[in-house]
Amino acid sequence: MSRTEILAIIAGLLLLVLISFYLLDKFGRNKKQKEVLKKLNTIGKIEKDGNAYFLLLGDKQIQIIFLSLKYDEYLTINSSSIMQIDRRKGRPLLIRYNYDHPPYKWLFVVPGINRVKRALNESEVDFINYKTELPNFRVIKEDEVDLLIEEFL
Repeated sequence: MSRTEILAIIAGLLLLVLISFYLLDKFGRNKKQKEVLKKLNTIGKIEKDGNAYFLLLGDKQIQIIFLSLKYDEYLTINSSSIMQIDRRKGRPLLIRYNYDHPPYKWLFVVPGINRVKRALNESEVDFINYKTELPNFRVIKEDEVDLLIEEFL
Protein backbone atom coordinates (compact mmCIF):
# COMPACT_ATOMS: atom_id res chain seq x y z
CA MET A 1 0.00 0.00 0.00
CA SER A 2 1.21 3.44 -0.83
CA ARG A 3 1.50 6.29 1.62
CA THR A 4 -1.40 8.11 -0.07
CA GLU A 5 -3.72 5.12 0.30
CA ILE A 6 -2.86 4.76 3.99
CA LEU A 7 -3.53 8.47 4.59
CA ALA A 8 -6.85 8.20 2.73
CA ILE A 9 -7.90 5.23 4.91
CA ILE A 10 -6.93 7.09 8.10
CA ALA A 11 -8.83 10.20 6.95
CA GLY A 12 -11.89 8.07 6.15
CA LEU A 13 -11.79 6.41 9.57
CA LEU A 14 -11.46 9.79 11.30
CA LEU A 15 -14.44 11.07 9.36
CA LEU A 16 -16.50 8.04 10.41
CA VAL A 17 -15.54 8.56 14.06
CA LEU A 18 -16.52 12.25 13.92
CA ILE A 19 -19.89 11.43 12.32
CA SER A 20 -20.49 8.75 14.98
CA PHE A 21 -19.80 11.23 17.80
CA TYR A 22 -22.14 13.78 16.21
CA LEU A 23 -24.96 11.25 15.84
CA LEU A 24 -24.51 9.92 19.40
CA ASP A 25 -24.61 13.48 20.78
CA LYS A 26 -27.76 14.27 18.80
CA PHE A 27 -29.40 11.03 19.92
CA GLY A 28 -28.55 11.83 23.55
CA ARG A 29 -30.07 15.32 23.32
CA ASN A 30 -33.25 14.00 21.70
CA LYS A 31 -33.53 11.35 24.41
CA LYS A 32 -33.22 14.01 27.15
CA GLN A 33 -35.84 16.18 25.44
CA LYS A 34 -38.24 13.23 25.27
CA GLU A 35 -37.67 12.52 28.97
CA VAL A 36 -38.52 16.15 29.82
CA LEU A 37 -41.67 16.03 27.68
CA LYS A 38 -42.72 12.75 29.31
CA LYS A 39 -42.36 14.32 32.76
CA LEU A 40 -44.30 17.42 31.68
CA ASN A 41 -47.07 15.20 30.37
CA THR A 42 -47.83 14.27 34.01
CA ILE A 43 -49.03 17.83 34.76
CA GLY A 44 -50.77 18.69 31.50
CA LYS A 45 -51.36 17.73 27.91
CA ILE A 46 -48.48 18.06 25.43
CA GLU A 47 -49.32 19.08 21.88
CA LYS A 48 -46.93 19.29 18.94
CA ASP A 49 -47.38 21.84 16.18
CA GLY A 50 -44.66 21.40 13.57
CA ASN A 51 -41.39 21.67 15.48
CA ALA A 52 -43.00 23.46 18.44
CA TYR A 53 -44.31 21.84 21.62
CA PHE A 54 -47.06 23.27 23.79
CA LEU A 55 -48.11 22.32 27.31
CA LEU A 56 -51.77 22.85 28.15
CA LEU A 57 -52.35 23.57 31.85
CA GLY A 58 -56.08 24.10 32.19
CA ASP A 59 -56.82 27.12 30.00
CA LYS A 60 -53.16 28.25 29.96
CA GLN A 61 -50.93 27.38 27.02
CA ILE A 62 -47.14 27.27 27.53
CA GLN A 63 -44.72 26.93 24.66
CA ILE A 64 -41.87 24.50 25.34
CA ILE A 65 -38.49 25.51 23.90
CA PHE A 66 -35.29 23.47 24.17
CA LEU A 67 -31.78 24.89 24.14
CA SER A 68 -28.99 22.32 23.90
CA LEU A 69 -25.66 23.31 25.38
CA LYS A 70 -22.38 21.52 25.80
CA TYR A 71 -21.17 20.67 29.28
CA ASP A 72 -18.65 23.53 29.36
CA GLU A 73 -21.15 26.22 28.24
CA TYR A 74 -23.23 28.53 30.42
CA LEU A 75 -26.24 30.68 29.63
CA THR A 76 -26.52 34.40 30.40
CA ILE A 77 -29.72 36.41 29.83
CA ASN A 78 -28.44 39.85 28.83
CA SER A 79 -31.66 41.72 28.12
CA SER A 80 -35.24 41.19 27.06
CA SER A 81 -34.09 40.18 23.58
CA ILE A 82 -30.48 38.94 23.84
CA MET A 83 -28.93 35.98 25.62
CA GLN A 84 -25.46 34.58 25.27
CA ILE A 85 -23.81 31.22 25.56
CA ASP A 86 -20.58 31.60 27.53
CA ARG A 87 -17.81 29.18 26.67
CA ARG A 88 -14.66 28.38 28.59
CA LYS A 89 -12.66 28.97 25.43
CA GLY A 90 -13.40 31.52 22.77
CA ARG A 91 -15.88 34.33 22.47
CA PRO A 92 -19.45 34.10 23.73
CA LEU A 93 -22.20 33.28 21.24
CA LEU A 94 -24.97 35.91 21.18
CA ILE A 95 -28.52 34.75 20.52
CA ARG A 96 -31.33 37.12 19.62
CA TYR A 97 -34.81 36.06 20.62
CA ASN A 98 -38.28 37.54 20.89
CA TYR A 99 -40.26 36.00 23.73
CA ASP A 100 -42.48 39.05 24.28
CA HIS A 101 -45.46 37.63 22.42
CA PRO A 102 -47.88 35.02 23.80
CA PRO A 103 -47.94 32.24 24.66
CA TYR A 104 -45.85 32.12 27.83
CA LYS A 105 -42.65 30.13 27.29
CA TRP A 106 -40.54 27.68 29.25
CA LEU A 107 -36.97 27.47 27.97
CA PHE A 108 -35.47 24.12 28.94
CA VAL A 109 -31.69 23.97 28.99
CA VAL A 110 -30.58 20.44 28.13
CA PRO A 111 -28.38 19.05 29.52
CA GLY A 112 -28.66 20.67 32.91
CA ILE A 113 -25.76 23.05 33.35
CA ASN A 114 -24.11 24.50 36.41
CA ARG A 115 -25.48 28.00 36.16
CA VAL A 116 -27.87 30.31 34.39
CA LYS A 117 -27.44 33.97 35.12
CA ARG A 118 -29.13 37.22 34.27
CA ALA A 119 -27.19 40.42 33.71
CA LEU A 120 -28.69 43.17 35.88
CA ASN A 121 -26.33 45.84 34.57
CA GLU A 122 -22.80 45.90 33.20
CA SER A 123 -21.17 44.82 36.45
CA GLU A 124 -23.84 42.81 38.30
CA VAL A 125 -25.37 39.41 37.61
CA ASP A 126 -28.06 37.39 39.32
CA PHE A 127 -28.09 33.59 39.26
CA ILE A 128 -31.56 32.36 38.37
CA ASN A 129 -33.44 29.11 38.81
CA TYR A 130 -36.71 27.61 37.63
CA LYS A 131 -38.78 29.93 39.86
CA THR A 132 -37.36 33.13 38.39
CA GLU A 133 -39.96 34.91 36.27
CA LEU A 134 -38.47 36.72 33.29
CA PRO A 135 -40.55 38.77 30.85
CA ASN A 136 -42.95 36.17 29.37
CA PHE A 137 -40.69 33.16 30.03
CA ARG A 138 -38.83 31.00 32.52
CA VAL A 139 -35.51 29.22 32.15
CA ILE A 140 -35.49 25.68 33.54
CA LYS A 141 -32.41 23.49 33.74
CA GLU A 142 -32.88 19.79 33.08
CA ASP A 143 -32.16 18.91 36.71
CA GLU A 144 -34.90 21.32 37.89
CA VAL A 145 -37.74 19.67 35.94
CA ASP A 146 -38.86 17.51 38.86
CA LEU A 147 -38.98 20.57 41.15
CA LEU A 148 -41.07 22.42 38.56
CA ILE A 149 -43.52 19.52 38.30
CA GLU A 150 -43.90 19.38 42.09
CA GLU A 151 -44.95 23.03 41.95
CA PHE A 152 -47.96 22.09 39.80
CA LEU A 153 -49.02 18.88 41.57
